Amino acid sequence: MPTAPPLKSIIRERLLREHCTSTVEVDKLLSYVRPSLIDDDLLPTLANFTAAYPMFARRLFNVHGVVPGLGSGIGRGEVLLYFLYDEVTLGGTISSIDIHLSGVPFIEVKAAWNRGNGIWADFRLGTDEFTASNRLLNQVVECMLRQEAKGNLIVPGHFGNIPKSLLDKVRKLSPKTMKRAEEDYFKKLFSGKVGSKSFLFFDTKDMLPIYYGKLKREQLQLERFSAGQTKLLFEPEGR
Repeated sequence: MPTAPPLKSIIRERLLREHCTSTVEVDKLLSYVRPSLIDDDLLPTLANFTAAYPMFARRLFNVHGVVPGLGSGIGRGEVLLYFLYDEVTLGGTISSIDIHLSGVPFIEVKAAWNRGNGIWADFRLGTDEFTASNRLLNQVVECMLRQEAKGNLIVPGHFGNIPKSLLDKVRKLSPKTMKRAEEDYFKKLFSGKVGSKSFLFFDTKDMLPIYYGKLKREQLQLERFSAGQTKLLFEPEGR
């Protein structure tokens, strides 16, 4: 096993005991461990490791929530990176950045579901998105209330959950207002921390990375609201 910080070695060995079903291939499995995360090496290492040990990779990928020794607020995919790289630590709930390198914030990790046609969904951008999301939700609700007063629609009892079908209807009834509100949302989003971060997106089903880098406006669309927060669609190739 490569030289690693004492805590990392302890947790890595525990992950092996808990999630590796065969002791025969442990040495081969550990040959994928790297001391440092290098940009050009990240995607090939993840793809090769997942292909070689899909069951173990899946188990590591799915470890999330409260993880003993690593903290709480751990997202899918983060423990996989923690296992593979000695210098990786996890931000958890105390940081808006998921992956740190030797204590320095590095990248956000997101797991998203493939909707087909180059679109991924069912992810959140994190706490740095909340302010822009709350402002947009208020604007959308105000727009819906105006349309309800005109008899054009019925506003749901729970403002925080606005499905795509209702959102599309509001867009048709108030196209200029909605377009301005959505563009203001994305402008605020990208002028803040979200615009300066680098992201690593995984496909939740096959665990393979689909995108690594900073996000661009043309890659994101507003789909709906859930529990008061935006739910976005992600198109790595853009529109």
